[in-house]
Amino acid sequence: MGIIQYYQTSVGKKAVMAVTGLALGLFLVLHAVGNSFAFAGRRAYLAYASRLHSLGPLLVPVEFVFFLCLALHVVTGILLFIGNRRSRPQGYAVGIMRSEVSLSARLMPYTGAALLFFLVVHVPLFAIGDRPPVAELVRTVLGRPAWAVLHLAGVLAAAVHLWHGGWSLFLSLGLSHPKYDTLVVRSAAVTAAAVGVILGVLPLAALFVQGFLL
Repeated sequence: MGIIQYYQTSVGKKAVMAVTGLALGLFLVLHAVGNSFAFAGRRAYLAYASRLHSLGPLLVPVEFVFFLCLALHVVTGILLFIGNRRSRPQGYAVGIMRSEVSLSARLMPYTGAALLFFLVVHVPLFAIGDRPPVAELVRTVLGRPAWAVLHLAGVLAAAVHLWHGGWSLFLSLGLSHPKYDTLVVRSAAVTAAAVGVILGVLPLAALFVQGFLL
């Protein structure tokens, strides 16, 4: 079976979703780790941003892979959503993961759509064109109530999406095992919660903490 033929199957599409989702999830975790420097003060945050931008041309292939994975993830997700709507829905019949799948799985298309909308707004604002120092940008933008609410909604969608995707990719890749399923589910929950807390506290700090990133 060729790559195109494999992709046309439901199993192939789920494998693409798993691999691209893993790459995007790793980017999100690293993004959260980087932004956690904001809580160490303006100097630490600017130093992190400076080290990141000093990579220069090395960031280009990373950004290319990110946007390629994002495009594949979105397109494949839409195709799976349409296919699932046309067929009788089936849950995962695998141990503990069966009980975890119902609500979060049904929310995945909607948290994904919300997250995509958030990225369309967020990326141009923070990553394109001439911008002030990142500490000033974060403080002034997220210090506005409307932007803070939008950011919090996007972070919530990202956390829910990361939680479900973090463990369901093991199912999609055929790596699920009853011995490790509980650990996988809990690890995904802890990771998603940590990302949500780090990125969610940023707008709250910008709104309510006087002198944040000054």
